[in-house]
This record gives sequence, C-alpha cells and structure tokens, in this order.
Amino acid sequence: MFVSLHADRLFAFPGKRGDVLARYTAAASASGWHPEHDPAPDAPDATVEGACWTRTAKGRHLLLSVDFRTGGYSPAPEVGKGVAYEVSVGTTSDGSGGGEASCWH
Repeated sequence: MFVSLHADRLFAFPGKRGDVLARYTAAASASGWHPEHDPAPDAPDATVEGACWTRTAKGRHLLLSVDFRTGGYSPAPEVGKGVAYEVSVGTTSDGSGGGEASCWH
C-alpha cells in the first residue's frame, strides 16, 4: 500500500510568478533544499506550472513544491492582477525516494 503524507496551502500574491519563485528558491536553498527540474523534454518554464525542490532529512525523502496550476479550486482564488499559488510539502509513508516520491509524475 502506498501512503503519501503532505500539507498544502493556497496563497494569493499581488506580484508576479517570477517574484514568487525567486523568494521560494532563495528560502529553499538556504534551508538545504535542492531544485528538481522537470525531465520532460517539452516541460514548460517554471513560471508556467511551478517549481519543486527535494531534500533528505532523518533518512526521509521530502518534497517541497510551488504550483501555479490552481484552476481546480472551487471557488477559484480571486487575485486581481496578482497570482495564486499552492505550496505543498510531503513525503511517502516509508520516506523513500523510490519512484513515487518525485516532483514530476
């Protein structure tokens, strides 16, 4: 059985996606997270879908992501000229990085 543990939160920001990514990239790097790039050859730029970082702590493989694809929320977030995004942090039940604990499925 596969169990995933995660926490996420939706945010509204009055700036641009690039500003959001710059802030989380700096904070993630300062805390020991490493960027994981989408391996798909036709993957869009991070400002389109979002970004993901990984790290290992106490033997557990952890994921941190910023996702700009918030269209599935109901009601949809109201941000005016700003941007909505979701931040998620998680791991698998056994903490392994074995295929399923990946930023890009």
